[in-house]
Amino acid sequence: MIKAGDHDAAKDRRGEVSEPDETRAAEPATDEKADAVPDEAKADPDRVEESRPTAAQSAPAQQKSEKAARRSRGRIEVGRTVRTIRTYLGRLVWLVCLLAALVLAVGALLIALGANQDNGLVKEVLKLADVADLGVFSRDNGIKQFSPPDAATKNALFNWGIGALCWLIGGRILDRIIRPR
Repeated sequence: MIKAGDHDAAKDRRGEVSEPDETRAAEPATDEKADAVPDEAKADPDRVEESRPTAAQSAPAQQKSEKAARRSRGRIEVGRTVRTIRTYLGRLVWLVCLLAALVLAVGALLIALGANQDNGLVKEVLKLADVADLGVFSRDNGIKQFSPPDAATKNALFNWGIGALCWLIGGRILDRIIRPR
């Protein structure tokens, strides 16, 4: 019988010489991945290779995940683009409505102040105001017609004033509908 402290080589049951326990403990540890392989896989080396994915097997999975990531990025970029277009379109609609309201208000002010209608700038502003009133808020045949004295001034102030408010309210509503929130 061999004692634990004996440093000499000992024979095992088959007659082979084995090293003492201390030298076995000093040997470096084996790879941890090999220890994680099930016992059946250790017996069959082909099975070990099948259980671990090879580079060729993992490449399609990696390509699929990259494609999914690109698709996701593409959707995000398209979403940003659509949001940007809707934002600028909403701003444009609001600007057009604001300018129409401004033209109607300036036209009403020019009529109220008795501006020279032979002046080129005044003529252009009044023409633009006649277009912006859409016929519904016309100073000649609008929502409300006043009788003399000062019927032209009252008609312009009332009808074009109401028209300017409708342009502002309509523009704001359209802006909120078009712009993303």
